[in-house]
Amino acid sequence: MSILLKAFVMEQISALLCYTKCEVVRRFKMKLVKFLNSNAGKNTRLAAGLILIVIGILLGMVTIAGAIIISAIGLIVSVLALSNVCLLSPLLKVHSH
Repeated sequence: MSILLKAFVMEQISALLCYTKCEVVRRFKMKLVKFLNSNAGKNTRLAAGLILIVIGILLGMVTIAGAIIISAIGLIVSVLALSNVCLLSPLLKVHSH
């Protein structure tokens, strides 16, 4: 009887820990999307896009293909930031209010 009780308790603790981990991940995703949709997040995305464009230009001295890809990603990130669109929301399945 005691072994069954211990197994039951361990199963409940395991389920609780899993729920807690899932809740932590869900809250993190919500906070991340909320930040990215704020003005500070928009500015951060814009800066990241511009940094990628500069890295792409500098990389152009070494390889053209890599430079074009990195610069294109930077341009997309910058344009999305300026148009106030965050593609991470649907990818993370988090609805921003």
